[in-house]
Amino acid sequence: MKGSRPRPGPRILVPAPAAAGGLTRDYAAERTIYRAALAQLHGRFKPAWLGAASSYTAAVYDEPGRTDPATKAPVRLVFLGVNAASSFGDPSTNLSNYLAGIAAGIAGHGALGRPAQVPAGPGGGSAECAAATAASGKATICVWATGQTMGTLAVATGDASISELAGIMRRMRPDLEHR
Repeated sequence: MKGSRPRPGPRILVPAPAAAGGLTRDYAAERTIYRAALAQLHGRFKPAWLGAASSYTAAVYDEPGRTDPATKAPVRLVFLGVNAASSFGDPSTNLSNYLAGIAAGIAGHGALGRPAQVPAGPGGGSAECAAATAASGKATICVWATGQTMGTLAVATGDASISELAGIMRRMRPDLEHR
């Protein structure tokens, strides 16, 4: 149709919502045990996306009814979401570059397993998940990318397999993004 503009892609909600995909945001954990980790994410990612990102957010979500067998605390997922100032470009390429950056970031004190492609779910784009190992323990991470957004979920490996976290990611995305 003449004069029509393409429908804009999804955007990450900033700040992150109080609930997503049936998980609840754990503000207390963000202020206490995850405070340093979220500050580190903020410090690490702000310079990396300087000029490319218009906004980003980080949050901790608890999965209701599930307890981490090692800590006896709720199963917690860390979410990081980034919106592009204009466009990140090809989602698959950005996803590969982002995961390579994670691998480089933990090199020397950890390793990132081979990423597996998973369905991205609502909002489209590309998604991959992988297992990571570091001195602090093992984690499972899932990342999705569109032309304008990138989202990451991470959880202790004992709390979710790659397929479980991929399913959680697809459930959470409609609440973490908007058009």
